[in-house]
Amino acid sequence: MMDDFIPPARRQNGTLSREAVLGELCSHPKCSVALFGEVYPSRLREGDVYCTKDHRLQDQVRLKQQRWRESNPEGDRWIKILRRFGVIEQEWKKQLRRQKSKCAICGTKDPRQRQKNSNSPNFHTDHTEENGFIEVRGLLCSPCNQGLGYFLEDPDLLQAAINYLNGWRDLAGEIIYREKRPVGKRDSSPRRRGERG
Repeated sequence: MMDDFIPPARRQNGTLSREAVLGELCSHPKCSVALFGEVYPSRLREGDVYCTKDHRLQDQVRLKQQRWRESNPEGDRWIKILRRFGVIEQEWKKQLRRQKSKCAICGTKDPRQRQKNSNSPNFHTDHTEENGFIEVRGLLCSPCNQGLGYFLEDPDLLQAAINYLNGWRDLAGEIIYREKRPVGKRDSSPRRRGERG
């Protein structure tokens, strides 16, 4: 029965027991090989065991990078921007100064102001990808950046949305019009069963 099974101790006298880990899976995230023969314990994380020295080394590098990212979130952000857009920190900040520290579309100074529960304290780097080249267009708050994405960055589609917003009353006519009521409050007047307000 599985309830009665007790796994062998992984450690004997403070050292990893080779027999205790045989049959377990390699600790490398992309490997699912069962351990047999020679095993390679982690030097950074207790309990991790690898099937090859290469897997141990790759995981050590990954763990060191992960720890660095956790302790240097701002530095990690600039590395990601450099890798993705080819823009260094000084160029990005220069662009933000050109925009007077505002979103290029709506003009908000606080990228979190227009979106509740936003976890992004920084402006997004808006860009276009044409013929394999990335070109930065400007810096946007999260709602404006997402809005462009939802409209597929298509000026004709955006213009159609503007036309709709400017002329929706002509389209709706009398059919959809209803009496204005406060949002979130219910009418407390008594009604008969099946009667609508």
